[in-house]
Amino acid sequence: MPKIKKDALNREVRFIPIDQLEVRDEGDDTKIVFGLAAPYERQTDLGYFKETFAEGAFKKGIDERRDAFALFHHDFKNVLGRTGAGTLTLEDRADGVHYELDMPDTALGRDLLVSIRRKDIEGVSVSWPYDSVKDEWDHSVDPPERRITEAELVEMSITAIPAYTDTTLAQRSLEAARKQFPTADANANANENRTVAPSVRTLRLRARQLR
Repeated sequence: MPKIKKDALNREVRFIPIDQLEVRDEGDDTKIVFGLAAPYERQTDLGYFKETFAEGAFKKGIDERRDAFALFHHDFKNVLGRTGAGTLTLEDRADGVHYELDMPDTALGRDLLVSIRRKDIEGVSVSWPYDSVKDEWDHSVDPPERRITEAELVEMSITAIPAYTDTTLAQRSLEAARKQFPTADANANANENRTVAPSVRTLRLRARQLR
């Protein structure tokens, strides 16, 4: 099994190419980018396994008004908005998590608006701390199926290229599940070391330090 490549903040990241990344001009130079960040009940084939967000998977964190960021390419040096400042709005609906982002009037913000309108960028990436996940695995099928019932969405990014390929992150998640349930797969390496993900509080502190 190849070495698993990890996010620097130990996050799981998913790139979601969906045709719901749009721009709304509200006048006074206000530009709102909006769309669907994380669809519910839509199965995605990640190669090593198939994954689905259950309806309401991100609802708890949104309802508790936990701070979340909108970034460019998963870089906390390129903050586009945040829920704590009112420049990013997340709404949990039956079909998934919808967002509205008040794009900053900066060189980066203006450049991204051009790229979105040209359809050079058509999707977003979302991420959540690994230790915030509650999930269910079905190893009776091939490939296995993962259903995420709860996770905390701490960051979404506008990016044409995901930070890591879906298959790399999928492999990491599958290996973690096999370690938790070693009898589900006789080929799993139960003795492989497992990196412990930081707490949500630690993740937020790191994010503040990078700003």
